[in-house]
Amino acid sequence: MASNTSDVFLYNPTTGESKRIPDVPEYLRSSSSVTWSWFSYGFGFDPLTNDYKVVKFNVDNDNYVYSLKKDSWRRICNIPCRRVYSRTSVELNGAIHWISLISGGESPKVVTAFDLNTEKLRHMPLPDLTEECDHIYGGYTVGTVKGRLCVVSWCFEMHDVIWVMNEYGVGSSWSKIRIGVSYCQVMIPLCSTRNDEEVFLLINKDLVLYYFERNTWRSVKIRGVESGKLQHANTYVESLISPNSYGLQR
Repeated sequence: MASNTSDVFLYNPTTGESKRIPDVPEYLRSSSSVTWSWFSYGFGFDPLTNDYKVVKFNVDNDNYVYSLKKDSWRRICNIPCRRVYSRTSVELNGAIHWISLISGGESPKVVTAFDLNTEKLRHMPLPDLTEECDHIYGGYTVGTVKGRLCVVSWCFEMHDVIWVMNEYGVGSSWSKIRIGVSYCQVMIPLCSTRNDEEVFLLINKDLVLYYFERNTWRSVKIRGVESGKLQHANTYVESLISPNSYGLQR
């Protein structure tokens, strides 16, 4: 999430190259654009079109998708989300996932999935998080565990549960995993190891490696980052593709 004065860059950590994403052109913006104060971005790769895409969600249903291959923005209409609820997003099964607020309904908070190929949005129900905590202050984050979509809730009380969607897209398949490390405020599952026996977790600005079978964990230090100073982390697939010449490589 960023203010409307922020620049956005695509960055390849392998090559060190970056590309500034152009602003949404004036002719695409609606009249409500002048009232924007906060918005959220998502990023992912569409293997069917071999294209990298950036999605920009704003208040008042002003939403846009940027194609790196075409180096242009397109407006997305008819997405029934009042706002993106969480700052975190995760790409899985060819879609970018957030926690969102929708208009109406008994459960206004849902998992939203933006399909990078069809550029359509679908909603998936959250698990019954009140079973774990009914604290009115707090939020939710999405992540992946063992290649599956997961959700965690946070507030200023201690938690030790990760909710995992065992069958993608099926709301009744949510189940909870109780882990041997407690957290408050923010915990984000980042990725599992190749054998799915461990998972990297970002817990309260520190990186942790959790071992499922042994129910133990250890802190992971990152060179140049002080303990308790890690604001955000994500995973990426190494590539030699240049973000500045990608559209010319077709």
